[in-house]
Amino acid sequence: MKNTETQHLDGKQMIAGLQPEEQLIQQLRGIYWAENKLFGTIPKFQDSIHSQELAATFDRQRKSTFRHITRLEKAFGYLNQKATGKKCDEIQNWLDQAEDLLNKQKLDPEHKQDRLLHLMQQIDQYEMKTYGDLISLADALGRIHCKAIFEDNMNETVQTPP
Repeated sequence: MKNTETQHLDGKQMIAGLQPEEQLIQQLRGIYWAENKLFGTIPKFQDSIHSQELAATFDRQRKSTFRHITRLEKAFGYLNQKATGKKCDEIQNWLDQAEDLLNKQKLDPEHKQDRLLHLMQQIDQYEMKTYGDLISLADALGRIHCKAIFEDNMNETVQTPP
């Protein structure tokens, strides 16, 4: 999110002007958009690499991402919200960098794969931070079903690194 004005509420950093429930919904929309965008982009990554091991890694990532999306849709339901995403500029920037990287014909394939893997690791770190924030918000709001979903997604992200 672009708004950098924050306030602290019960030790949690919040976007100024948003109530905790709205903060939860906005962050949920952001990660939902990111997971959907990633799910659609991973096949491009798989098609452009030459390593069977990395292709298998991306396959695991895509399956994991699908499970994340499915769980997030349940969280929207628990919040009585329609499952809609909100563009995340940070994720879009990393995916744009990855696409630019894939289009570089003269770049050594091994170097290209290493840089692509690094970008995927950055995305994973962003996801873990976001899920951590969502877990804290859900806990503070007593949204135990949502908290469990965010914990499941966080744990799966940790267990299936790129």
